[in-house]
Amino acid sequence: MPDNSKVENTNFIDNRDNSPMYKNEASDEITDSLKNFSSFDFYPTLYFFGIGNGHFYKRLLKKHKQQSIMIIEPELELLYITLNLVDFSQEILEKRVSIEHTNNIDKNYCIELLNNRLKFFLKVYDLHVHTHYYEKYFEDIKNVHNSFIDAFKYHIFAIGNSATDGTIGLEHSLQNTAKMLETPTLKELLKNGANSKTAIIVSTGPSLAKQLPLLKKIQNYVTILCIDASFPILSKEGIKPDIVFSIERVKESSEFYKKTPKKYHKDVIFALASVVHEHTVDNIHGEIAFFLRNDSYNTYFGLHDWSELTGGMSAANFTYDFAQKSNFEQIVIIGQDLAYGKDGSSHSKNHVFGENEVDEKKIFCHVDSYGGEGTVATTKVWKAFLDTYELQVKFSPTKTINATEGGARIKGTIEKSFQSISEQILEKKEIKNKIILKPLPSNKVEEIKEHYHSKLNEAIKMGKSIQSKSQKAYKEAALFLEKVENYSDKQIKKISFNILSKYVNEITNIKKENNSKEFAMMYSLLLQAYVFSVEFDVGEVYVMSENNDLAKKKKKIAWIKVHQLWFSRMDENISEILKILVKIEKKLHSEQTMIS
Repeated sequence: MPDNSKVENTNFIDNRDNSPMYKNEASDEITDSLKNFSSFDFYPTLYFFGIGNGHFYKRLLKKHKQQSIMIIEPELELLYITLNLVDFSQEILEKRVSIEHTNNIDKNYCIELLNNRLKFFLKVYDLHVHTHYYEKYFEDIKNVHNSFIDAFKYHIFAIGNSATDGTIGLEHSLQNTAKMLETPTLKELLKNGANSKTAIIVSTGPSLAKQLPLLKKIQNYVTILCIDASFPILSKEGIKPDIVFSIERVKESSEFYKKTPKKYHKDVIFALASVVHEHTVDNIHGEIAFFLRNDSYNTYFGLHDWSELTGGMSAANFTYDFAQKSNFEQIVIIGQDLAYGKDGSSHSKNHVFGENEVDEKKIFCHVDSYGGEGTVATTKVWKAFLDTYELQVKFSPTKTINATEGGARIKGTIEKSFQSISEQILEKKEIKNKIILKPLPSNKVEEIKEHYHSKLNEAIKMGKSIQSKSQKAYKEAALFLEKVENYSDKQIKKISFNILSKYVNEITNIKKENNSKEFAMMYSLLLQAYVFSVEFDVGEVYVMSENNDLAKKKKKIAWIKVHQLWFSRMDENISEILKILVKIEKKLHSEQTMIS
């Protein structure tokens, strides 16, 4: 490996247009560029387009010891040359440098990359272009930048903006737990659910109606997995699904079962997320098998036999997760348009809430159409479902065929006509078996109930402890901030670092407890809509420069101020969660007292 110091002036000439990488001495340009990053000391990650001769990054990392950088390069040849001139092996090993070719960067890659604290630095994100040379790659730069922005948007959408949704889900889940423990486990359902070689996932897009005659012909030879909204549609065609999936906590979802004749409930398994509304459970007249979503509080309670299915916010995504975790040879998707039909319809014929349930005014953007010719209109919610589907398919071990023949293209799936799939299945005519499930032994159930009650008490104790500390910290911060609110720079300079550190350390200790494994599992998901949203502002303060004592003190004051809001949100949300936990604990205690 060459001595890096001897090749810092290495320049490259692009023979295609004779453009140089650096217009002047490479080392001089690198030195000038580094001056622009003097205020970036506290950015956890910096994103760059173009690797250049590599020495800018070597020097940047030497200056910023705690920093990591991501380099995205459009030319494989340049990557090869530079990585032979400059040794990044140690930095890569330490995860301080990651290098990618532009072809590998898309929204899904960025969603995975940002799937930790990095997602909270949206407000300070930027894609820095290495030199003027790379301006010719404008389209690549734009595509990479948009991929990052779309990934940030995805995470913001996933966090949500309603704490009420989370607490309603928690209450329903805890209320349904007693019923859940009496039902067959998710493990049992996954073990026995693949009663044929092919899973057909039925959704409710406008394209579904045209596929139903074929589905009826093959229903005895395939495993039909449908979402709740598809159940009444199938019943009208004389099609009986094997498993119906519900994940919604709202009462309206119970209508799908209410509007389906009871005879179609027989011999069907209803896989219900524990968060479903009690009316949904009451309106089902078949075998119920509860499962837990991948909500962190479910992990906390340790009900592992019912854990877990994932899929974001869509029953179809959860159904796909089930299918790819089972033993099917292939998964076929129908009715998954995730877009408006050509006639403007949003749902299939015979949908309980009508073919135009989602108004066309909700069009969010246009995406690639099925088949790849042109685009189709979609909503913000459907786009999120589509993003999740593409992530799921990317990592799925099972061949996935999209036979919707309409709507949006789901990248990663094989697009194939439902007619051809049906013909192949009818050639073999392998009759499927009936799905038979067994619940856990009663002694095992009692053991799990006892553990569950114990964890519930622990959760209440943890919540009260953090709430008390948050209330105290909020009051202290409020008094301090009121005092210094109108201070001049001269007055701020006189504030002791010891005083500022006292408040900052208290914040650090509470957040450390908040990030502890047990507390995070039980509370983080429930707090994120209101509390975690403040973390975007925290990220903005985190990267503020500290180039002198005044700047350091101003940053600490800003840190205290942003966390005053954080403590307020924490107190407010934990109060709501504790009300639910205490209510359920009292109910369990009362039931146990009656039994004994």
